[in-house]
Amino acid sequence: MRSLTLALIVSIFIAAVPAAPALGQSDTLVEFFGHIPHTWDDDDPQTEDRVYLRGRLVEPAGAGPFPAVVVLHGSAGLWTTEPDPGDPASLGDMKSQFDDWAAMLTADGYVALILDSFGPRGYTTFQGKTPPEDADVAPVYERARDAYDALAYLRTLPNVDGERVALLGFSHGAGGVAGALADADAIEADMGTSFTVFSSTAPPPGTFSVPRPARPEPNESGFDCGVAYYPGASFFSYFGSGNDANDGYYRPYAPLRMIYGDLDSLWTVGHPEVLEDKALLAGSIDLVISLYEGSDHSFDTAGTADADDARLETRAVLADCLDGATAAGRLWADLDADGFEGGGEPPLEAVSVEITDGVDLWQTVTDASGDFRFEGLPAGTYTVSVDVPTDFSAVVIGSSAVDGQGDSSPVLIGQGESVENFHAPLWPAGTDGDIAGVVWRDDNGDGLFAVEESGLDGQEVRLETPAGTVLGTAVTDITGAFLFDGLLPGDYRLTLDAPGWQSSPAGFDSALVGDHFTGDISVAADQQVFADLGLFADCESFPLVAYGSEWAHRLDSAAPAGWETPGFDDGAWPRAHGLLGYPANQVHTELGTSTRVTRYFRHRFDLSDPTLVSDLQLEIERDDGAIVYLNGVEVLRSNLPGVVTDSTRAIDPEWLVESASVDPLLLQSGENVIAVELHQKWINPSPDWAFDLELRVTACEPCRVGTLDLVAEADTHLRPDSPAKAHGGWSSLWVAGSSGRAALLSFNFPGLPPGSEVLGADLVLDVTSDTTAYYPLRAAATDWQESAASWQVASDQAYWFGGDYSTDDLEGPTLGVAHVETGNGEYLLGMNAAGVTELELWLGGATHRGLVIDPGTSTSSDSLAVSSREGAEPPRLRIVYRDGSCSQ
Repeated sequence: MRSLTLALIVSIFIAAVPAAPALGQSDTLVEFFGHIPHTWDDDDPQTEDRVYLRGRLVEPAGAGPFPAVVVLHGSAGLWTTEPDPGDPASLGDMKSQFDDWAAMLTADGYVALILDSFGPRGYTTFQGKTPPEDADVAPVYERARDAYDALAYLRTLPNVDGERVALLGFSHGAGGVAGALADADAIEADMGTSFTVFSSTAPPPGTFSVPRPARPEPNESGFDCGVAYYPGASFFSYFGSGNDANDGYYRPYAPLRMIYGDLDSLWTVGHPEVLEDKALLAGSIDLVISLYEGSDHSFDTAGTADADDARLETRAVLADCLDGATAAGRLWADLDADGFEGGGEPPLEAVSVEITDGVDLWQTVTDASGDFRFEGLPAGTYTVSVDVPTDFSAVVIGSSAVDGQGDSSPVLIGQGESVENFHAPLWPAGTDGDIAGVVWRDDNGDGLFAVEESGLDGQEVRLETPAGTVLGTAVTDITGAFLFDGLLPGDYRLTLDAPGWQSSPAGFDSALVGDHFTGDISVAADQQVFADLGLFADCESFPLVAYGSEWAHRLDSAAPAGWETPGFDDGAWPRAHGLLGYPANQVHTELGTSTRVTRYFRHRFDLSDPTLVSDLQLEIERDDGAIVYLNGVEVLRSNLPGVVTDSTRAIDPEWLVESASVDPLLLQSGENVIAVELHQKWINPSPDWAFDLELRVTACEPCRVGTLDLVAEADTHLRPDSPAKAHGGWSSLWVAGSSGRAALLSFNFPGLPPGSEVLGADLVLDVTSDTTAYYPLRAAATDWQESAASWQVASDQAYWFGGDYSTDDLEGPTLGVAHVETGNGEYLLGMNAAGVTELELWLGGATHRGLVIDPGTSTSSDSLAVSSREGAEPPRLRIVYRDGSCSQ
């Protein structure tokens, strides 16, 4: 045997399906009204009349409700001896084939209705019939309509589960199975409603109109599945050509298994493979055709191995289709509230339990053992609900499957599947326990609750089972306190939803053992347990004043009194971007030299919320000595004596980078000023001097401060020694003054939360070759693509201005300066105030073409190399912002 679409795994059912015993415990002859879809001589073929249908109803022992199978006989009819209409006790004698099937089906727990479609219409057999007579009981119409009438009758019986009914047919009746399971609406949408049967013999030859395909009664569901043994070729004519998959349309609405012998001459016109192809073309995989090699028509009556295998296959299909789902569980008095049934804990009887799939509802009560059970459910997703008695509370830990209201989570139960762990331990009313604690700001992250450390308000704490089921939530008050009271004895854990905060170390004052969760906390009856939770903040760093910022400067005379204070007017002072100094080959901006000892510099910057600042670090590059003031207060004195004047010389001649911590309380809301006076050691013959400065902030305010970490979406560099070549696939980016190389970077900019402002930003580069040179960061003015940009050609195939890359391809001021003389590795190129302003525009949706690290006017041969996005670490843009949407 071979399957045309799916490999049949019959062997797993051989041991599971027992041999058929005698007929079931009840075997009766039943009659009920059916429909006549058409009579061949009617003027209106759509007219439906009534007909009495009859059949043998064979039922298993028990009250049910049982699934059922309607059986449709073949063209040879059902009876060897028809029932005697004058004898109410006469059942008639069925052909042995149907006796066997009735016995097998009832042994498997199904009600079997073996339906007689011929006798009520005056026929005993349809073998040898020709059109139009054979259309009096056509498979797709009368036989299919009979099947639906039988389904409607079964649904009136109290011992039948009317939602679990299958259809089984043979030969002529198998055509009825295929017709009954046809998705009539879908087929008519493709083929229309004008179906015909062609007759080539008298009386009379020609084409006859026939009714629409049969379908369930209005608002009623159909069969759950069907098995059709060797339907005859006439079945295929109702769905177009029997040998052309593209002619006509067939699609079942439920799983349909067709079983054939490959030597069967009665289906050669129909070609079952073609029918399967029709279904596949229609988008259905519900039709599976099994072909038994070396077998003929009616092979299942011959007692061969193929016959036995086909019966096992059929019973396996029916079992998969009809065996209902089961849900069960147990209720007991959980005296220790641990969620597990222990010795001496009694079962709870007569407690109401419901189960629902969201549409239908079933109800039962627990028995003397505390057990409940729902059987015969259709496959679906179910929720069990226990009506918790007044003097009990639902336990939600251990083996419990319910929440505090007695409701389970939705559970998917498949056909034939049994889920029996819907347990509901119930705790008798009595004393209960509490869990109380404080969420505190562990500023130094040591896990110890210090007096000066405050509680964190507005933090959501969740109470969970050890398995993670959420039982409740509490929000900390202004002191950081929270409370969960009225708890049943048992084990719990606490979790926090605290983005931007890290858990303090466990084992000290903090009960947190991992990323925002505690270990199990045991609560006994009438006990209060304390669990304090320590959090320390993730901190973000950004430059308030970056290297390469613009400085107002006074070089030719002493500064007037008060020059270092915020209120001083420096509007007449000239301005330039650092590194400032002399000579040109050592600095970014050359400002010349003189015989003066002291030079003066001022820079203004804005800060809307100084409370965000947790730490403030100053770094100054100077030659030779310097004093730095923040808002008029001296914060650093380097290489100078205690008392200085305009003519005080530096102690030593040295070029040095020096750092210092600055009190964040010196910052003020709004405009701030940082001022520097630079002193020389020698003015002749040593005229060189240099100055630049960075003021970097650390902010440790989760929620109020956010970070965007953007990875370059494109990067490349331009090389004049290969002007027509794009270098977008290189693993390194190069910038060089002497050779004029420039690096291009592009980022995608999302929006910020409403009301946010950019506080600062760093271009984060992985340096593979550092440099003593200074290379400015600018905004690109020319469109480019990574795969196409070269020294000469932009992405839109327009030449760069002047035929070469030049300053015309840049726009706006310097946004920062790259100066990497500290070795290889991660380097933060801080963006200055102009850079922050530009980023705010781009984050707001303004058009941008990316960034350029520009060789500028440098003639240095000392080049800068950084990793590209094809290299080890791609360039990143780290933007720190004040979150305007934050509620804290």
